[in-house]
Amino acid sequence: MDRERMKREALAVLEGNWLGRSTKPAPHLYPHQWSWDSAFIAIGHAGVRWDRAAVELLTLFEAQWTSGLVPHIVFDDGPYDYWPSPDFWNSQACAGAPAAVATSGICQPPIHAMAARRVFEARPDSEGRSFLSSIFEPMTAWHDYLHRERAIDGALVEIWHPWESGMDNSPAWDAPLAALGPRPEGSAQYVRVDTEVANPSDRPSDEDYDRYAFLLERLRGENYAPAIPADHPFRVRDVLFNSLLVAADRDLAWIAEQLGADGSVARERADAVAFEIDRVLWSEELGMHVSYDVVVERQIPQPIAGGFVALLARPSSNLVPQILDVLEREFLVRAGTSGLVLPTVSVSDPAFDPGRYWRGPAWIQITWLVAAGLDAVGSDVLAERLRDGIISLISDAGFWEYFDPVTGEGHGSDRFSWTAALSLDIVSPLRTG
Repeated sequence: MDRERMKREALAVLEGNWLGRSTKPAPHLYPHQWSWDSAFIAIGHAGVRWDRAAVELLTLFEAQWTSGLVPHIVFDDGPYDYWPSPDFWNSQACAGAPAAVATSGICQPPIHAMAARRVFEARPDSEGRSFLSSIFEPMTAWHDYLHRERAIDGALVEIWHPWESGMDNSPAWDAPLAALGPRPEGSAQYVRVDTEVANPSDRPSDEDYDRYAFLLERLRGENYAPAIPADHPFRVRDVLFNSLLVAADRDLAWIAEQLGADGSVARERADAVAFEIDRVLWSEELGMHVSYDVVVERQIPQPIAGGFVALLARPSSNLVPQILDVLEREFLVRAGTSGLVLPTVSVSDPAFDPGRYWRGPAWIQITWLVAAGLDAVGSDVLAERLRDGIISLISDAGFWEYFDPVTGEGHGSDRFSWTAALSLDIVSPLRTG
């Protein structure tokens, strides 16, 4: 597939998933608006359909809670069969939730400031500045929420559910989830819909879904704001989430300065979290950053691709050679003539499963983020080879949710929005750096 054809087909995917003021991730499996999906979609649209990019982010932030939380799902009005449903979340019974729209009560990784910056850079005129002005205060409130409510006993922020990591079914969460038991007492009753839409062998197990449901029931009982976070049974300082917060805080500082505001608080926060990522999440044994299980007070010694997103936080220069060595030696797989594919888990890892959700497949958005991290530390040649790998996967298989990193076969949902959007960011001549 040549790049002009890829651009046309990517735009067609996004058009097909357009809901009127936002974009659903996929035609059937994810029929609503998802938080970090929308940020990636805005990045992809910024250089080709600027109006869509701006409205995507503004629509998401219209669903922000008064606490500053940006929910990971904003439900569309359509009669969609999806679990957890709006009735299950019951967000409208929570103080501070938006009255006009149903949402979830948890969040996803905070890449929105990165997306807002890209949108402005694509149109740095009066219209772009108006967009930036409109989103700056809500974005600041979102970051304030994370640093205020989720940074407990230190600068690193916590996630309270695997879905908040964005890497829902990662083997990194196996031990924290196993500690809950096979079907925790008090688990919510539910009927899975995902396995009716996608291949069940690609999806998380029923046992894992029981644990997801239990954690959601627990959070819902406290209006998604535990009075005593230390008592919550799943508390993880996730390397990907915190690394993206560092990058986003730096972009928020930049946005503030474009508007004549003070960006020093955001920069200080970014520096504090970046320092703690290196201090707490660095594994000398593995040669990369990992996540930290707060409940048992130890690192989670599972190398996953999300750990390489720490490059975006610009780690200490003495760590970078080790990170690049592990990335190239243990993770990357050849794709096409010059491209490289990044599996979620190393193909030599016992946990590797090439088709199972987050347990081995290559994901376009993780690859894109790691490529951006490589740019940040000066490894631009390797970054371009990762982007070439993205193009190779899509050219051979189409716009899938994720891909077998060895065969290139597409898995999950087809016509996936962030796959299409990030391919646009790569192939569009208007792509910003």
